[in-house]
Amino acid sequence: TINGGTTWGAIASGTLDDLNGIDMLTDSIGAAVGANGVILFTTNAGASWQRQTSFTQDALFSVTLSGDNGWICGDAGTILVTTDAGQTWDQVVTNQASPLFRIVQTSSNDLAAFGDAGLILRSTDAGASWTPERSHAMYSFYGAATGGSTVHAVGDFGMALANGSYPTPVTFLSFTGNASGTLVHLQWETADERFNAGFDVQRLDAGRWHPVGFVPATPVSEYRMRYSYNDDPEGSTSVRYRLRQVDLDGACAYSPVLEVALGA
Repeated sequence: TINGGTTWGAIASGTLDDLNGIDMLTDSIGAAVGANGVILFTTNAGASWQRQTSFTQDALFSVTLSGDNGWICGDAGTILVTTDAGQTWDQVVTNQASPLFRIVQTSSNDLAAFGDAGLILRSTDAGASWTPERSHAMYSFYGAATGGSTVHAVGDFGMALANGSYPTPVTFLSFTGNASGTLVHLQWETADERFNAGFDVQRLDAGRWHPVGFVPATPVSEYRMRYSYNDDPEGSTSVRYRLRQVDLDGACAYSPVLEVALGA
């Protein structure tokens, strides 16, 4: 869809294999994974997809992209890692035989993978090595998401778990905005910044996020930092914003979405 979900059109993916997971790095660049080790990559917003070599026939279930880095998990404890924007994928030894269904990233180096029979793996070195974590769960995890330093996972029989010990490159303390006429004044406050390059200010237009400006940051700061940005979104009664925080190595994370009513 290119109109916020009002209509959907079919696109030739180039494969008949089941596709199980997808992630978009930008509006144009993304990857999809599926059965028989399928990895598809797009650089034109999904208009076409190119198959990449995975060197595995295992089913792949989830993909996460961040800068030039990416991670895929799948059947038989499979985890694949790329550091060159998907040009090549290397398989990492996990010493696991159970399937992994979802993989998420909280910071440049910290990731978690969730799978069958309560399996949770954690990496603190950008996916180079993985360590099992005790979940006290017997059932499978199928979905996971990050919210700040907390990772949430859900699975069979209504199971929902959370772990708040995952570090983030930036801690968002607040994100606010107010309007004066058509001008929107955005303000945000952070703490514990580590190797932060800055913030892309993004605005939601016609169902898609577009960058409207960039605010540079102090690379290392343990103190509270305050930032601001002014935007002039013409022809709107209300507008939504988010911040795309970018690390020095290209990894990124997103703030909560903020909606501002104009003329208030």
